[in-house]
Amino acid sequence: MSVYLLKPNDLLFFRDGRPMEASLPGQGAQWPLPHVFHAALHAALWRAFPSEMNGEHRHANRGNNGDRVERFGSLVTAGPFPIWEGQWYFPTPADLLKSTCLEPDLQPSPPSQSGQASSLPKPLTQALLSRREASKEKPKPWMSKAVFEAYLRGESNPPKDAWGLESKDIYTVEHAVGTAIDSATQSVEEGRLYTSEFMRLLPGVEMGLCAALPSQNGGKDDLQELFREPGKIVVGGQQRTCTVEPCSQAMDQFLPLTQSISGTRVKWVTLSPCVFPKIEPDEERKIKGHPGGWLPNWVDAETGKMLLLDGLGRDKARRKKQKEGASIGAKLVAACVPKPIAVTGWVVTGEKPGAKPLHLATPAGSIYYFEANDQEEARKLINVLSWHGTDSPPTFIRNRRSSLFGEKGFGLGVCGKW
Repeated sequence: MSVYLLKPNDLLFFRDGRPMEASLPGQGAQWPLPHVFHAALHAALWRAFPSEMNGEHRHANRGNNGDRVERFGSLVTAGPFPIWEGQWYFPTPADLLKSTCLEPDLQPSPPSQSGQASSLPKPLTQALLSRREASKEKPKPWMSKAVFEAYLRGESNPPKDAWGLESKDIYTVEHAVGTAIDSATQSVEEGRLYTSEFMRLLPGVEMGLCAALPSQNGGKDDLQELFREPGKIVVGGQQRTCTVEPCSQAMDQFLPLTQSISGTRVKWVTLSPCVFPKIEPDEERKIKGHPGGWLPNWVDAETGKMLLLDGLGRDKARRKKQKEGASIGAKLVAACVPKPIAVTGWVVTGEKPGAKPLHLATPAGSIYYFEANDQEEARKLINVLSWHGTDSPPTFIRNRRSSLFGEKGFGLGVCGKW
């Protein structure tokens, strides 16, 4: 995957799904979710390479039924992440409650020996308890790559790099007043005003994005051709633009990597949001129901057993005529998941303009704690959860553990010890 640096040319507007009416400002001054920049690159490719061009099906992706072809459907992205003074920053893990120490404040506690019933939701067996007294102090929401990797190694003191950044160190919020437009007549609605929030990155702050457009026949990457020199893309709402510059360094120089772990306890820390939808049971198709929400679809909802395989799944193994992967001896015992975030969007043109379906995602920085049967099973677990795996060089994103929108950058995570 190639690395790109994005520099906004003006204010940016990333609104959520809430209406911009009365006292609601639209919440446009928020760090963008991954799917926003995936859509921006996809639109840029359509503008740069019209359908009559030679690359129409070179980067296509077929749908589940095999007959619908989506142009540039092979596009995959990761990010954006803030860059300050040349360092990439990532959301602070949820088990840190202070900014003075990297040692987690929240730790899983073994089950009580008193025999009392637990109120933990299935399949969790251990609750998170604070090891320190309650405090009003809050950690800074952004952590540099060096500090993040020190946290994964279990170091208690931060390295010499800055501990982290506040959101106010990255961008400022600016407000504006506008007049509502009637979608049917495209004219001003008399007497209807709205307020909106805009995000302005501070001087020295950029956005980092990793992206690739794999070719089916091994040809050139049209994304690299498009941004061989700095170019511009339209990002977010109100047709705001960013300058895109290619970076010569590899992505493993910027994204945190899983650190060496000994023992059988593994925690998975997410770098981007994850969407786990509810699955309705289907006896005819032999599909087991799953509640989704905060619980990954690849974890058994009753027992917490890991459902991912150490290798190819049954269908893919049959297609590639290779050996099917084996189950992994590990289970989920605890989780630290903050409040969900809304993932949605707007369709401006087409047959059904309006809001896209709403999904609730677990935010970046969420943590899932696993216990493996032995150290070998722990190694297999780390290999399937880490974004780069452990059996190959970290030059591409191997694992995206969000059930939806993985190609858009959801579901990236790294592993550490607990």
